Amino acid sequence: ATMCLNYDSTVSDVDAYSLNVYYFNEQSDEYILEDTEKSVDTENQRICVSLGSWLIPKIFNSDS
Repeated sequence: ATMCLNYDSTVSDVDAYSLNVYYFNEQSDEYILEDTEKSVDTENQRICVSLGSWLIPKIFNSDS
């Protein structure tokens, strides 16, 4: 399944391509990067990834 999430393009000093989608792995108690088939749509401020199952995703700046 493909999931697309919107990001706020008004945040200063954020490169859209440095944003990534993560999901929380309850077994390991950590966030895991999900970048399978990642695409960034800067015109519509969206990041899309392919998920194997529905998870609870979050967007983080990988430069942080």
